[in-house]
Amino acid sequence: MFNKPIMLSILLALGLSCSNVLAKTAEQAKPASQTQQQSAVLDINSADASALSSLPGIGIRKAEAIVEYRNKMGRFKTTTELLEVKGIGKGILAKLEGKIRV
Repeated sequence: MFNKPIMLSILLALGLSCSNVLAKTAEQAKPASQTQQQSAVLDINSADASALSSLPGIGIRKAEAIVEYRNKMGRFKTTTELLEVKGIGKGILAKLEGKIRV
């Protein structure tokens, strides 16, 4: 579509680096919900398995286990109650600090 050398020359003339432009383009391409999830604190009492799986150390299986535990035992009263969910230990809970709430 565009001649790459000409486009590069235009970018350089404008004082923009290609990596800067590409980084901005990649950020704009992210869905708004993904960007919000990364910056927002996630409520473990209302998040679905998909949202929970975006947390560090939590894959889809652990996320599903969290939802199953919540459905069976009721709402979490504290974030440390996650330790009762199979597969979640102190290490994972430490990674979640500041990223989750009840």
